[in-house]
Amino acid sequence: VIGGLTMTGLAMKTSNLIFLVTGGHTLTSLAVAALATIVLGLGMPTPSAYIMAAVLVGPALIDLGFSAMSANMFLLYFAVLSAMTPPVAVAAFAAAAIAEANPIRIAVQAVRLSIVAFVVPFAFVYGEELLMGGPALSILAAAATAVIGVLLLAFAVEGFRQRRLEWTARLLYGAAGLCFLVVSLPAAAGGGALALAGYAAERIAGRRGEGESKR
Repeated sequence: VIGGLTMTGLAMKTSNLIFLVTGGHTLTSLAVAALATIVLGLGMPTPSAYIMAAVLVGPALIDLGFSAMSANMFLLYFAVLSAMTPPVAVAAFAAAAIAEANPIRIAVQAVRLSIVAFVVPFAFVYGEELLMGGPALSILAAAATAVIGVLLLAFAVEGFRQRRLEWTARLLYGAAGLCFLVVSLPAAAGGGALALAGYAAERIAGRRGEGESKR
């Protein structure tokens, strides 16, 4: 299959098609590449899905200026995630046979619990420090902000920290988590401000709930 794609020039045409659809916009091209990798991985083993994506979509990411390491890790991430993404979700069907449960429900629950994993590849594509590239101090700073961002996104998705969160706090925590995943000092500062606002909203909602319970 790979030989046929290469000899017919379909791989290069796929890259041109991505640029035609996205207009060369970086973030949109990454989203299309992620979607294409997930579609290619429906019902396929992860290594096969990754190889297909690397041949078809990889050149487009390289042409956008991303390094070979970040581009291939991006595609590998989504090739792995395709195994649990509905509607096929091969891994979910395997788990359903063991758990004797509905495979689609398992797939939806798996995506919900690992929603942060769909965001992390975009983070390390824009900041290679997460892939151990760059000065040691920059790598440590990027790792620290990424951990904080993942925690905040988990709070937002699950809707729970020390207590059940209202939508205002969830939205603020989610926005703060996305800011922390961007490897940038201004973005981290903005994320810190949003996280504090989310904490304040959480505290206000908690006091309001305590007052209503006393009544």
